[in-house]
Amino acid sequence: SGLEFVTQLAEESTELCTDNGYFYRICQNLVENALKYSAKGTRVFIRTSVENGEKENIRANSKKLDSTVVPGEKTAPGNARRICLEITNTSGYPMDFTKEDIVERFARGDKARSGDGNGLGLAIVSTYAKALGGEFDIKIDCDQFKACLKF
Repeated sequence: SGLEFVTQLAEESTELCTDNGYFYRICQNLVENALKYSAKGTRVFIRTSVENGEKENIRANSKKLDSTVVPGEKTAPGNARRICLEITNTSGYPMDFTKEDIVERFARGDKARSGDGNGLGLAIVSTYAKALGGEFDIKIDCDQFKACLKF
């Protein structure tokens, strides 16, 4: 595919208490989406950051599927930090869809593709992010596609 992956990782470290299986699948689907739909020979940018958020903190809004972290659990006040993950790529085809449409089940951005995929990748990302107490957003600017996750 000739893609170059460029990473910019947060300088400060933090902890995200979440379901490993769901989070792995979110990351896997986002990277696979970039691999499938990026223009050949372009760069894919993966950026992480830690920012101050309005939520009580990362742990309080993680919704683990087991009993280790209880949804809505309170931890020390003043720790309102969020982890952000952004994956940006240049599309290899015209993106004639809205961000709302592309996260629907069985939605495919490239109507001409008949190969791999069934249109569930971004729908799964959206569903799993919500289940884990996070936010998922898509930004489309001309041929730039940016997937943004915040926990």
